[in-house]
Amino acid sequence: MPEITIPSASIVNLRKARKSKAKAASVQKADENRIKYGEKSAARKARNAEEERKNKVLEAGRIEHQQNNIFIKNIVAKNIIAKNIIE
Repeated sequence: MPEITIPSASIVNLRKARKSKAKAASVQKADENRIKYGEKSAARKARNAEEERKNKVLEAGRIEHQQNNIFIKNIVAKNIIAKNIIE
């Protein structure tokens, strides 16, 4: 006689199913909060400090301040005049 198999559902531990469902909801909520509230405070402070340091380095190398610009124009003008006198 052929063997007849009846499909049956797998046995599920309801406590584990409830916990896994709660864990999935918690992970989803955490993802939403990461998007909503952004990065951690320490990471934000580190990023801001790095940006500030880069800006200071950039400003230190800049010559086009208003006072320096006038000073440089005067030096260039004196050099051009001196060159014309010598030639």
